[in-house]
Amino acid sequence: MKKIGYLFAFMIFVCSIEAKNKVEGFQHTVQRGIEKIIQSVDPKTHIGIEIISLKDGELLYEKNGHHLFVPASNLKLFTAAAALSLLGSDFTFETSLFYDGEMENERIKGNLYLKGGGDPSLSTSDLEEMILGLRLMQIKEIQGDLVIDHFDFDQFCLGPGWMWDEEPAYWNSPVSGLVVNHSCVNIWIKPSKKIASNPKIFIFPKTEEIKVLNLASTEENPSSNLTIERRQNEIQIKGEIGLNNPIQKYAFPLEEPHLYAGNLFKALFQKNGIELKGALKVNPLPLQANKLLSHHSAPLSLLIRKMLKESDNLYADAFFKKMGQTSFQQGSWQMGAKAVRDFLEKKAELDVIDSVVLDGCGLSRYNLVSPHQTIELLKWVYKSEEIAPEFISALPVAAVDGSLKQRMNEDPEVKGKVRAKCGTMTGISSISGYATTQDGEKLAFSIFINGFTGPANHYKNQIEDRICTFLANLSRD
Repeated sequence: MKKIGYLFAFMIFVCSIEAKNKVEGFQHTVQRGIEKIIQSVDPKTHIGIEIISLKDGELLYEKNGHHLFVPASNLKLFTAAAALSLLGSDFTFETSLFYDGEMENERIKGNLYLKGGGDPSLSTSDLEEMILGLRLMQIKEIQGDLVIDHFDFDQFCLGPGWMWDEEPAYWNSPVSGLVVNHSCVNIWIKPSKKIASNPKIFIFPKTEEIKVLNLASTEENPSSNLTIERRQNEIQIKGEIGLNNPIQKYAFPLEEPHLYAGNLFKALFQKNGIELKGALKVNPLPLQANKLLSHHSAPLSLLIRKMLKESDNLYADAFFKKMGQTSFQQGSWQMGAKAVRDFLEKKAELDVIDSVVLDGCGLSRYNLVSPHQTIELLKWVYKSEEIAPEFISALPVAAVDGSLKQRMNEDPEVKGKVRAKCGTMTGISSISGYATTQDGEKLAFSIFINGFTGPANHYKNQIEDRICTFLANLSRD
């Protein structure tokens, strides 16, 4: 019996040695493969990587994993997890109409208040739906003013650490307690049929307060170099458009988005036969006001998909400030940052003492997180029954949709096997998320690259995508 016992113990010992060697062999394969990719592209690049197996937390690769990097839009991973946990997947933004005074004989004898709740998805059709609600109440006249309340959020539309000289664009639309149409107007520019003539300009939706100064010209040269600038409520269009060029379309953000929303709502009154006697004003909602009706956004579980799949900055920052408002009664950058940090430390139990999170979208160059902190977040989310389904399903899928639709599509074996959030700014590229190996093993990975001077696509394609493809083709057999 003793011999049998010794033999059994020896077999266990041998099996454990073989298992250990197999694990170490797999780790060596991963490490050698990733180092080969980095060395072949740019061995001097400032890169941070961490990769783990979600099966047992096994560390497969680490390089500068605890160093801090500017994450760019990878920060949206932190915003999404915090928003789903703090606000809840069923949370909706509310935009409401209130009145003071009295309602009598199809009239509001007082002011009408349009109160924003920070909804980043509010559209012209939503405002029209609210107007329809007024018509169903048979309201035909408002004797007072239309008052805009956008004070759920602070008055700082641009986040700390944002580049002050960035050109206005859809992706950096200003955040406010009341926005409509992503704070943007749509502009179409059509070449004139005559050389040296102004092109045709079409704007929708347009209000009386938006002025257009057409300084552009139509030229025979087929290339176009149009620029659009804003001067308060005036849009200036400059440059040239080719005679045979197709119509150019822009989604152009406006300053003071709450005033644009208010003016658009005011314009809808006249269109729908409701007379406004007073003027457009901006003031907080008085305590004695009565609610007329409300519009609710889609639930957060759906809004979060647009934020992650399309990397929408306005949505991310609206979630960020809303977390500050709901947690600390102040929809500001500072309170949003405090709400996210509290979530990371107390709920997710991450060590983020050295991290810096100042906005929700990642535009701030003051943001600093490490690959290890990102991996710890991804690991916590993966194990969380509360938010994992909504979070993971909202991530872009390699070669399928969102910001990864055109990436990692050269190898058909990789399609659908990588779900991740990427990020890009000048000198910055990042990607973090989940990969599934050939064996069906789930991995979490985080790759940050900072400080380069060349084109970001080179690092995305030659380092990030190759590493992700390598992970998806791994096998322990």
